[in-house]
Amino acid sequence: GMPLDERDVLAPHAPGTLAAHYAPRARLRLMTAAAMREALALWADAQAGTQEPGPAAGAPKLAVYSRTVRAPSAAGLVARSMPDAPRAAAYELFAVLRELDALGVALIWVEQPPAGDDWDGVRDRLQRAAAS
Repeated sequence: GMPLDERDVLAPHAPGTLAAHYAPRARLRLMTAAAMREALALWADAQAGTQEPGPAAGAPKLAVYSRTVRAPSAAGLVARSMPDAPRAAAYELFAVLRELDALGVALIWVEQPPAGDDWDGVRDRLQRAAAS
């Protein structure tokens, strides 16, 4: 008994067609494995020089999600491993980003997925999440 609203011609046909997709509140940065190793070394050095209390006093500041880079154990840092299989990585991607975001981190560093058709979907989702 209710009239239908007119279709919004500017609305996307599917959420995946948007330039930006789900993006965490934390700033997400895609990095090569080499860039991530270097940035983590610099971050660890900078953290060693601070007198701030450890993570028990507050939320971690940095989250790392990577396949090949192992983040150091350090106060203020939380790390998650990205699966080696592209299907598994695609399946868990947004759940991991939401989990890391819920921890209250300011930054999420993500290792770029490897080149290849199998990883295109994961790479596309990450690029859209980093675009916001």
